[in-house]
Amino acid sequence: MEEHDAHLRRRGHQEKVTQPAYTRDEGSEDDSEEDRQSLLSKNNSSFDCCATHRRGLAPQPSFYDYLWSVFAQLWQSFSGPLPLDAHIQQSLVKLKTKLTVPFDKDNTAHMDDLVLLWKIAFPEEPVPNPLPDDRWKALGFQSDDPLRDFRGTGIFGLQNFLFMAEKYPTTWSRIVDLNEEKGERYPVAIASFNVTMMLFELLGWGWRTPGQTTCKDHNAFRTFATLLFPDPGASIEEAIVVFNEIYSLSMLKLDEKWDEIAAGYMDFPVVLTKTQEEVEIILSGFRQIEDVYDWNKQNL
Repeated sequence: MEEHDAHLRRRGHQEKVTQPAYTRDEGSEDDSEEDRQSLLSKNNSSFDCCATHRRGLAPQPSFYDYLWSVFAQLWQSFSGPLPLDAHIQQSLVKLKTKLTVPFDKDNTAHMDDLVLLWKIAFPEEPVPNPLPDDRWKALGFQSDDPLRDFRGTGIFGLQNFLFMAEKYPTTWSRIVDLNEEKGERYPVAIASFNVTMMLFELLGWGWRTPGQTTCKDHNAFRTFATLLFPDPGASIEEAIVVFNEIYSLSMLKLDEKWDEIAAGYMDFPVVLTKTQEEVEIILSGFRQIEDVYDWNKQNL
């Protein structure tokens, strides 16, 4: 009787499921139990993934992750970058206000930064008073008066330049090349301000395409913004540090591109375009802030 009931149950199962989830040997009860456990294990894989994530291990991408990545690519192809999280959008507005302050010669803090730049570049030379001096041109300013060159990037352009000089002095000194060991090159201070403006434009702050990123790779724009504000608790001060780090790697790439194509003075726009392409590739490869610091530690 029990064998007859078991037979009916098996028959009923086969009628409902046209293609069994697994197969087994009809004569082996042990195999049946093993198969049922195997199927249960597969069904619980999503729970195992969650448990793995809680333990701090990286789960394998799921089928839904794959579908989302495909959707994101299609969206970007037709509609541009996916919208940023609300906290990132709000924080970027605040950051833009902070970073686009004009240089003010009557602001003591602004002038102190300019004096500090001179002392780093010419530690043995007294700060010129009045300010105009031909040695500013050796730093890459367009004239003997550096105050004329802050129109595009304001005080933050100078602070970017200073950040690299203080944190990565060896690389900065090699790029500035005050001893002209590499011969005549591009005006470094002006190039630096152009790199700052390039990063502004990647965030949609530029005058050429106001409100729209110039990123050709939409993922680079999203990554850049997310690195600045990875979570709602990220502060403006922390974002400025990350921006400075990305500026520093961008300056390195610009210098490398200049040498790579043996550029002349008139080739600077080409070099800047190639630099942006390279920076976008690097940004797209970052997943967290630590990746930025690690990259700079290895290369700067």
